[in-house]
Amino acid sequence: MLLVFATFYKNMIASIRGKMVKALIFDLDETLCNRQATMKSFLSEQYIRFESQLTVSREEFISENLLEQNNGYTEKTIAFTNFCEKRFQDKNLPQKLFNDYIENYGSNAVAIEGAATLLNSLVDKYTLAMITNGKTACQNKKIDSLGIRKFFKTIKISQQEGIAK
Repeated sequence: MLLVFATFYKNMIASIRGKMVKALIFDLDETLCNRQATMKSFLSEQYIRFESQLTVSREEFISENLLEQNNGYTEKTIAFTNFCEKRFQDKNLPQKLFNDYIENYGSNAVAIEGAATLLNSLVDKYTLAMITNGKTACQNKKIDSLGIRKFFKTIKISQQEGIAK
């Protein structure tokens, strides 16, 4: 992953060198934040918080939830409901898992390897901005957890702006 990331950004920087580029715009998920690793980490921690209410292994909890989420494109309330309906009697469990998601997801975000180094190398040469889709609170948690807010002059989040990119 690091080699692909480093090669992509090395080529990007080479292509703009000498041009009148003044600003660079980044996305958050799968550009700076490893969404899949962040979700796996969250689900692992969520399993620990709810282990007494679950009758599946941690590995099954994580893999089945990821499958229900369709790489982040299924609403979490639907994904948790679909996961729970097949396995558990507690009809309140999907809402409990969703509430836990709202409270905790993004707090331990996982960066794409080399992201902070890249941003640090660019911040003094270019104005950096971020445009990202998602829920404002969730995206802000990830940005702050990664410690990258300081690099950006502007951050626009779709929910906050009322429009998706």
